Amino acid sequence: MKNPKFNEKFNKIFNLELYQNNPSDYVHSHVDQIISLLLYAWAIANKPQSPKDTQIVALLLFISSESKGLLEQIRTGEGKTLILGLTAAFFALCGYAVDVVSSNRDLAIDGEQKCRTFFELLKLESGHICSENDDINHQSYRPDLSTKQDRARHVLYLSHEIASLKWLETLFINIWAAVLRTEVNNSNEISQNIEDISYFMKKNIENKNIYVSEYLYDYVDYKLKRWIDSAFQGRIMREDDHFVLDIPKADGQNIQKHRTIIVVDKDTGTEQYSTRWSNGLAQFLELKYRRKLSVESLKAVFISNKTFFQRYKTHLYGLTGTLGSENSQSFLADLYNVQFADLPTSRKKSYYRFPSKASFEHEDWLDSIARESIQQVKIRPVLIICENVESTENIWNELIRHGVPPHTIAKYRRDGGRGTDIQVDSSVNKDGGLHVILSYLPDNVRVEEQAFWTYISK
Repeated sequence: MKNPKFNEKFNKIFNLELYQNNPSDYVHSHVDQIISLLLYAWAIANKPQSPKDTQIVALLLFISSESKGLLEQIRTGEGKTLILGLTAAFFALCGYAVDVVSSNRDLAIDGEQKCRTFFELLKLESGHICSENDDINHQSYRPDLSTKQDRARHVLYLSHEIASLKWLETLFINIWAAVLRTEVNNSNEISQNIEDISYFMKKNIENKNIYVSEYLYDYVDYKLKRWIDSAFQGRIMREDDHFVLDIPKADGQNIQKHRTIIVVDKDTGTEQYSTRWSNGLAQFLELKYRRKLSVESLKAVFISNKTFFQRYKTHLYGLTGTLGSENSQSFLADLYNVQFADLPTSRKKSYYRFPSKASFEHEDWLDSIARESIQQVKIRPVLIICENVESTENIWNELIRHGVPPHTIAKYRRDGGRGTDIQVDSSVNKDGGLHVILSYLPDNVRVEEQAFWTYISK
């Protein structure tokens, strides 16, 4: 985007020898001038949007936090992308390479695209590393700013397949068959079942009833109980809850498209196309759903989220809709040497929370949701937030069975609200606004707050 007036202001500052010699010192000593330029650039790139007071305060807090990192609580709908863009640009102009880590692929791509014109005005390059093409991802490490996704996992692994592990297929098949034959009356019995099956498998390997190459004996002995435990996990895991059967995005151009097992992160609801379960779990699920059996991969390199974020030392900054409990904040403060800020909303939020309802039977739960939806949809739109794909479809079918009019109720899994802007007509507010039904009990208060604030605050 070309803007002669802005370019003149920009060049007047950044062509100075003082800036060229020491960008960080110059930017910090001329903060008012730099911030004014950033706000002007954002207004040009994103007409008619311009930063609000709360967003400017959030930027100033990040800039002034030098001895420690900072995590800010910014309520949903308050413009975290804008704050992120301004903050990233400020530190990039200081001469730093800036990494932005998002919770999933779609948010990373969308955030980078929304800020790209703004960055270009400031002569900053940006990119994301969420492409399925590795060559494109490698090029994205070159810009001043790059967006990443943490996949909401605890550990990032670089793994590789070893051809000789293919000879373990027979062992995996026998483990799976043994687990299916085992009756489990309560969870306390599983430990003993693992011991029994492990002993049985070792005897069969010794007697050559199950072929395993001798050079793999130690490896099998080390992993056998873990594999059996994974088989028990795979036995109870369900499609559309822990995982989905889908065509990987990387295979989208292939002539033969095969539905494979795609991991669903239970914390965020996002589908993780490049993630695979370890310790044989992926293989046992493939056996369960009659997919082509893959070779287990061994981890060559790994780095945990903890180690990754600690490498940023005092330059770790974050935005979230909910910081969590005091215990959670204390844990994060000790782990990452960060402090916290809870910023107010730009306008007053108001919503009324009805008493919670619980059902003991699955049919009663579905019926309760359907009846509540039908009652509320007479006067205002209804949004039902579901835990997983399975419950989404069950609730949807129940609504259809009750004869709900079309185009009146929207259905979302819990990942649907991540980065999603849902706006209702102003006339709806006169009738009480959007009615939100949270159809499951979240694991913690943070997730519960996310569910309500995501939609009510629009």
